[in-house]
This record gives sequence, C-alpha cells and structure tokens, in this order.
Amino acid sequence: MSDDRDDKWFLRASRERAEKAEMEHTLHDITNAIGERRSRDLLDLVAAVEQNKGWNTALEYLIAAADKMYSTPASFGKQQTQVEPLKYREMIFSLLSCSGLEPVQTDTMTLLQMLESKTSLADASQSLILYAQETAMKQIESGDTLYFSFPPDEKFDELSRLLESIRTEKMANLTLKLDGEHVDLTHLWYSEYGRLAISDLGIKGTKASIEQLDMVLSVIQVSPEVKQGITTSETAEVSGIAIVSPSNQMYKELHQHIIGQDIEGLISKGSTHSLFTLNAILDDAVIQYMTSKSSEDYRKLLQCINGHVAVRHLNSIAHLEKLLRVDDQRIVTPAIIALGNLYHESSAHSIVDLVCKTMDERIIKASVKALDNILKKSPETLVVIKEALESECKNRRHLRHFLKREAL
Repeated sequence: MSDDRDDKWFLRASRERAEKAEMEHTLHDITNAIGERRSRDLLDLVAAVEQNKGWNTALEYLIAAADKMYSTPASFGKQQTQVEPLKYREMIFSLLSCSGLEPVQTDTMTLLQMLESKTSLADASQSLILYAQETAMKQIESGDTLYFSFPPDEKFDELSRLLESIRTEKMANLTLKLDGEHVDLTHLWYSEYGRLAISDLGIKGTKASIEQLDMVLSVIQVSPEVKQGITTSETAEVSGIAIVSPSNQMYKELHQHIIGQDIEGLISKGSTHSLFTLNAILDDAVIQYMTSKSSEDYRKLLQCINGHVAVRHLNSIAHLEKLLRVDDQRIVTPAIIALGNLYHESSAHSIVDLVCKTMDERIIKASVKALDNILKKSPETLVVIKEALESECKNRRHLRHFLKREAL
C-alpha cells in the first residue's frame, strides 16, 4: 500500500515538474517573440495557449512577459535584457489589433488586467479597441495628439478626422520666437507634423538656425496654406495652441529622449517612434567616423546600430542595408550582425546579396553566421538562399551548406 502511495506521489510530482517546465518554455518563447518584435510568432504562440488552456492563461503569460528577459546579441555586452516597456506596449497593442492607440494614458498593466474577464483574444481585442478609442478621443480633444497613428480602417474614421483637425489647428498661423540668429522650435516639437520633420532632419534640441527652420518647413507634411501661415517674430507673442505634453508618462519621457537625441534613453524604451531620430544620428555618426576614425565616434556609431537592434523594427532594414555598401569593414560587420537579429526575409535578402558580391572572407563569415541566426526564426530565409543559388551568385559554396543541412 505504501508503495502505491509513493508511486502516485512520484507520478504527480513528475507531472507537476513537466507542466512547470512547459510553462517556463512557453513564457520564454513569448518573451523572446515580444523582445524580438516577431508579431506573427507571438500571435501563433498566444493562439496556441488560448486553444489549449484558455484566454486567462494566455493573458497570464503576456502579463508575466513584461518583467522577463529576452536574448540579445553579443554587441549589447550582455546575453539578455528586460523587454523594453514601449516595445512591450506596442507589441501588446498590435496583438490586440489596437496599433496606433498606444499613447492612451492608461498604463499597460492596468489595460491588461481589464481584460481578465474576457473569454477570448478576439473578445479582449474588441474590448480594448472600444476603451482605447474612447480614451484617445478625450486626449485628442484636450490637445494631446503626439504619437497617435490610426490605420485606414472605418472604425477609426471619426478619430482620424478629429486628430487631423486638431493637428492642423496646432500648425495654423503659428508664430515662432526668433532670438537673434536662432528660432525656438518648441511649438513645432509639440506638434506631430513638426516632430516628424525635425526628427527626420536630425535636428537636436529646441534651438535652430533660420536655415534649419527653412529645411523643416520644406519637408513638413502640411498643406501649402498651413505652411505659409508659420512665421517668426522677435517681438510678437508666440501664437498657436498651447503646448500639450503626452499625458502618458512613458511617451512624455520618449518625447524628451527624441528632442535631446538621447540614444540610451531611446534604447531603454524600444519604441518604433525612435527610428527617425536613430536614422539621423546614425547617418551623422558614419560621416563623423569616416572623417575622424576616432574611437569615440566609432562607439557612437555602434550605439546607434544597437539602437536599431533594440527597437527591432523592419523599417530599420533599409537603413542598415546602406551600411553594407560602405567601404569599411568596421562599419559593415556590425551592420551585418544587426541585420542578423532582424528575423525577416528582407534582412536575409540584404545579407545574401552581400555574400554573392563580396570577396572579403571575413565579411562572408559574418554574413553566413547572420543568415544562420535569421534562419532559426524565419524559415522564409531558405527560399531567399535557394533563389540566390539559382542566380549568378559568385559565392555559392558559402550558401550551399544551408540546403545540405536542411536536407539532413
């Protein structure tokens, strides 16, 4: 009798250990999918948990992932880092079909806890959309319009019209303070169209020259009529709608990081809204390093590349791809490593093209390693490699082993 009890206890303990190990493995996968911004994989993982264990369990995993670590490349100086808070928020909103509504003031954990009573991912998504729309409406009406971006969907039409109206109103008949040879860009920084233009041009801080203002006005995405109404004055009071900071504290902090071009701050948030700034800083860092060859400029260049890897957005691929054409191995190699951590066939295309053209064995070695890394989480990479082998690729031998390995 005692043996039977011991056997039952042992079996129960074994099952509990197996279940715990499975939970930890699933949580690890979900955390990595969020940290690496793999939206398709995240949806598949959450859907599988929901199907097997219900929505509440899937929600528990999503909540737990906020405090977990995900794998990062060696260039970060550490093997793992905690999921960045705005990247986490953007991935959660994307999963729940709410992309563009992230700046609503309610914090992410509170929003997720509001979904505990829902019965499915679809039910939770619909609930969050309704709540976020109502909250966003109030914020936008108050003048809090920064960082909102609504998809071309009928359910967002009313919000989109309101957002466009208030953003245009912020720009109309705006007078900027002129102090000697400098213009105060503060009001432009706190309008979304102004923010995008200033960030894209890589202007740091709130003071700019007349020439820089002219550049901003040349690229700012507003109608010619609105643009003509933006003037400068040394004596007149600065006009326009009052400056309104984001009511969401994380976006308020992000805004300051963008204005000050604080790379570490941008990396710590992991938001896609950092990309314009990171692109501009990276372009400048490449020019500075190519001119000076100083270690300080090179560190800044690497920091910018790491910024792109921290954000992990597909829009970084085109910008990093430009670095592959620079005639300097110290720039090309970290760009290859960065692309190797963007798990998408587009980054694989960039690296395969480089392999097929270069004769530098060290660059080829780094490229093959990067392709191997992408292939682990993006099976479409194999298609890219097969297409290259059917082309006039000069270095087929470096790509063939991928097909041989898959055939085993």
